[in-house]
Amino acid sequence: MPLKPKIKIQGLSPIVPPRSRMLILGSMPGTTSLRLKQYYGNKANQFWKILAALLNVKTPRRYRDKKKMLHSAHIALWDVLKSCHRNGSSDSSIECIVPNTILKLLERNREIQCILLNGRTAEKYFKPEFGLKVKIPYWYVPSTSSAHAGLTFPQKTVVWGKVFNPNFGFKRAKFQ
Repeated sequence: MPLKPKIKIQGLSPIVPPRSRMLILGSMPGTTSLRLKQYYGNKANQFWKILAALLNVKTPRRYRDKKKMLHSAHIALWDVLKSCHRNGSSDSSIECIVPNTILKLLERNREIQCILLNGRTAEKYFKPEFGLKVKIPYWYVPSTSSAHAGLTFPQKTVVWGKVFNPNFGFKRAKFQ
C-alpha cells in the first residue's frame, strides 16, 4: 500500500488577551481543532479541563467561554508552528515546518513573563528555533492530548500546577 502524501496545514491565529502574563504554546492543532477553528477542539484533549482545574473554575463548554477564561486569567495561547506537512493529527508525522513569529508576539506583548510548552513536540520545535533567543523562562509540561496516555488527568494537572502561575513575577528581559 503506497504511503499517503502529507498535507500542508496552517495553524490558528494566536489568542492574546490584553496584559497577558503567560503564553502557552502547543505544536500544531489537530484535525478536529483545525476544522472547528478552535484550540484544543477535540473533546478528548484535556487542555481546557486542566486549565480550569488550575484556575479553580468550572470547565467551560462553549469555545467563547473558554476564550473568556483565558482572558480573565491573562493567558495567551498559540502554537510553535505556523504551518507544516502532516497526515491526520499525529505529531510524529510532522515535516516541513515553518515556525510562528513567537519573538514578534513577545515583543508586542511585553507583559508575558513565562512560556509553557504543551508537550514534547512543542518543546522539540521551540528549543532549536527560540530557546536561546527568548529571555523569559519556559518549561515543558506534559501534553494534554489524549494520545499522551502515560499520565492520568490528575497526574498531568499536578505537573502543570508545579509551573503554572498566571501571575508570574519574573522581571521582563530584552530579546536578542
